[in-house]
Amino acid sequence: MHARWQLSAAARELKPLRQGELDGLCGLYSIINAVRLASFPRRLRKPEVKLLFEAGLRILSSTRRLRYILADGMYDHMWERMSSAVLAEAALNHDQELMLIDLLACAKVRSTRDAHRALRTALHSGMPTLVTLTGSYDHWTVISSYTKARYQLFDSWGYHWIGTQNVELADSDNVATHGLARALALKRVE
Repeated sequence: MHARWQLSAAARELKPLRQGELDGLCGLYSIINAVRLASFPRRLRKPEVKLLFEAGLRILSSTRRLRYILADGMYDHMWERMSSAVLAEAALNHDQELMLIDLLACAKVRSTRDAHRALRTALHSGMPTLVTLTGSYDHWTVISSYTKARYQLFDSWGYHWIGTQNVELADSDNVATHGLARALALKRVE
């Protein structure tokens, strides 16, 4: 099965883990949901997923700012530390080595059009893509597939899709509904 179709099948068959109504842990849920998609067709059992969650919480609580993170979410540098712990846990206990590829750091991504091309290339290669959206959502989420008009989300808050025409680089002068601040593809290391 082509990698893109396997990723789409994973998003159809699995349900995204949902965060609580009052917590700001979308960053933690996004990396765990992306790991679950990248692991498909293997389905992580609940105890395995809890280990990923605990690994992320350990890092967040070590900052002594967990109370603020729970209420307001986390900054990029904290997300990076936390996601590294989750990926290390996946490698240690699930024999699943995964790595994040920063799609927007690529020298070829200079415009919103380039960013869309990078997102679609990663998704076409079967890599779930974690994004930070500013603007309407201010939210970490996972993109699992795309059409010409939409990005399909595998989201902890229950969002299902965003229109591609409403997504622009966050540092653009005229940010549409959703500013794309970060885009990280989750790749399996073979």
